[in-house]
Amino acid sequence: MDYWGESCKRCGQCKGSKCDKGTGSCTCKSGWAPPKCTVRLCEAGFWGQSCSKRCGNCKGSKCDKGTGSCTCKSGWAPPKCTVCANGYWGQSCKKCGNCKGSSCDKKTGSCQCETGWAGQTCTVCANGYWGQSCKKCGNCKGSSCDKKTGSCQCETGWAGQTCTDCADGYWGQSCKKCGDCKGSSCNKQTGRCTSCADGFWGQSCSSKCGNCKGSKCDKATGSCTCKSGWAPPKCTVCANGYWGQSCKKCGNCKGSSCDKNTGSCQCETGWAGQTCTDCADGYWGESCKRCGQCKGSSCNKQNGRCTSCVDGFWGQSCSKKCGNCKGSKCDKGTGSCTCKSGWAPPKCTDCADGYWGQSCKKCGDCKGSSCNKQTGRCTSCADGFWGQSCSSKCGNCKGSKCDEGTGRCTCKSGWAPPKCTACANGYWGQSCKKCGHCKGSSCDKKTGSCQCETGWAGKTCTDCADGYWGQSCKKCGQCKGSSCNKQNGHCTSCADGFWGQSCSSKCGNCKGSKCDKATGRCTCKSGWAPPKCTDCADGYWGQSCKSCGDCKGSSCNKQTGRCTSCADGFWGQSCSSKCGNCKGSKCDEGTGRCTCKSGWAPPKCTEIVFFHINPLEFRLIEGSQDFITIVVLHSIQR
Repeated sequence: MDYWGESCKRCGQCKGSKCDKGTGSCTCKSGWAPPKCTVRLCEAGFWGQSCSKRCGNCKGSKCDKGTGSCTCKSGWAPPKCTVCANGYWGQSCKKCGNCKGSSCDKKTGSCQCETGWAGQTCTVCANGYWGQSCKKCGNCKGSSCDKKTGSCQCETGWAGQTCTDCADGYWGQSCKKCGDCKGSSCNKQTGRCTSCADGFWGQSCSSKCGNCKGSKCDKATGSCTCKSGWAPPKCTVCANGYWGQSCKKCGNCKGSSCDKNTGSCQCETGWAGQTCTDCADGYWGESCKRCGQCKGSSCNKQNGRCTSCVDGFWGQSCSKKCGNCKGSKCDKGTGSCTCKSGWAPPKCTDCADGYWGQSCKKCGDCKGSSCNKQTGRCTSCADGFWGQSCSSKCGNCKGSKCDEGTGRCTCKSGWAPPKCTACANGYWGQSCKKCGHCKGSSCDKKTGSCQCETGWAGKTCTDCADGYWGQSCKKCGQCKGSSCNKQNGHCTSCADGFWGQSCSSKCGNCKGSKCDKATGRCTCKSGWAPPKCTDCADGYWGQSCKSCGDCKGSSCNKQTGRCTSCADGFWGQSCSSKCGNCKGSKCDEGTGRCTCKSGWAPPKCTEIVFFHINPLEFRLIEGSQDFITIVVLHSIQR
């Protein structure tokens, strides 16, 4: 025996017992498989080292000698084909029956059957199914049919061996009964009739005509001329004002309409009952007229007679009204009574003498107290009255007399023409008082209210507003808080800068703008004279008390500012102009002229004299410490 490899493994079943020292491969003895001759060659249908394992249910009965795997026969599961594949069962792996999900128990073949199948292995038809594929039985009575042929006794409307066709007189997928067709037959696909029987309409003549005159209607639309109480176009519902299955007319309902099912409604006055066909209590007769003025409000519903009348009425039905009786009562049989003032017996329905009109009013202030009973006109009016019946009182007239025809007169003060019964503009109230201090002088004629003029307040503008005082409501002075005594205008305290009882006097030119509130005295600003600082102090003048100029003695006219005499070196009315370069520094106080110092030119000595230079002549016209302006003059021949 020979060996190979680094670990000196034994060679396989090699011819001559030798093998390749590197790979161990050799030429095998009979019955052994190359390359190393360590695996025995098995007969067909067996596998494994000792070839003792039988191959599974393989196509061609051959399998892999090392693993036993192969391509399986139908119904068996890889890799070794020794167990049933899904959907197969039993020792021979038969196909499962008609199972839900196509799977069954691999030992017994049992499963949950698909619709139409039955049995443990779902291979026979269930009740109500037939044929090789277990189709559903047709429309059979009892829902069952012959399991081989599908034949059965058909339900109403169905026909054919398997009851899947419509019988004559029936149509559509569910074999509905044909409508009321003439001849009872219709198209089995559409259900249409060739012609409808009387009283029916529509394509299939299944719609019944409504309550039509003559019972016939349009075969296409069902419309017709309706019987009374039914509503077009098809006359199948009640028209407005009718109710119930037979569309009876509504009773005496408000708005003439009632509930179409019950006939109930809201009754018109005088009617009662669910359908408003009976008289309500207090009404009588065919038209349910109101009972007269019966005691208890009820009367006989057939003739309307009352047992007794309420006060103020008389007659059989108590429908006649008593006249203008004292106590409102009259004889129930005759209507006679004792009359109220102004009415004449026996029934007190006509005016007595001296009274007129429908209500027998007393004649106006007529001379002689008598007037026309229809019109109330007087022949002549008493003083202070006017109009046809002399019942109108003259207005607020001078002398109390007015025109008897028009009521016009000359008005008292505050009243407006022509009749002097309303206030004139600018007056108000029952007595036409003059309006207060209103803007535009006009006020509300009833209340006297208006928009007040400045300084006035109150509803009628007759009181002083805050900050105003006196009979004419003058504005308060400069009081602290702006308010003063409304009778005398006095302030409790003045605002800064004012003084006096009413704070109406302005402080003078005081330091700090404050002065004594009682006297107006204060410490004056510069230029002003005490005690009130309202006049210029000596040496000051004008409205703002400017300082007097350089006057001798510093005094000037307080109105014009003119000095009596100027201080040396000044001139002009207010001595505010400075003298020029004069000898001795004095100049004329009126003109400023003086005798000039050397080099300065008269008359005021404010200009430098000419200098002559050949060939040009220059004149120095302005000079100061800082610069000199020179004007070049042309040469002048001397």
